[in-house]
Amino acid sequence: MVAPIYRYREERAELGTSLADLYGVTTAFMRTGTTKSEITATVNAMQLANRHSSAVTIDVATTDGSTVRYLAKGLSIPAGAALDPLSGQLNLEEDMVIQALASVADVVDVHISLVEVALATAS
Repeated sequence: MVAPIYRYREERAELGTSLADLYGVTTAFMRTGTTKSEITATVNAMQLANRHSSAVTIDVATTDGSTVRYLAKGLSIPAGAALDPLSGQLNLEEDMVIQALASVADVVDVHISLVEVALATAS
């Protein structure tokens, strides 16, 4: 019998000026008998906050290692403001990664709220 395993996570990071990984679908919490292809993740919210004294532009993308797809490109966040670049939930499958960058390093904080789901054989 297959029983889903849910893990709620919050990832936090500070953006740099190069596109860098913020979160990737992981196998770290899998039990014996679960394969990587049985893991998915749903991002419920992503908050980016600008702590800089002037506007900062950001890029947010997903990649599977070969193709980059932008959720936001050149999006401006005013000084002292925050935004969520998602208009709803974002579903991630095996090998998908969320990446981001900012036009100024170390001034944009990111918070990602998500749920990982894995199918494992019940013991």
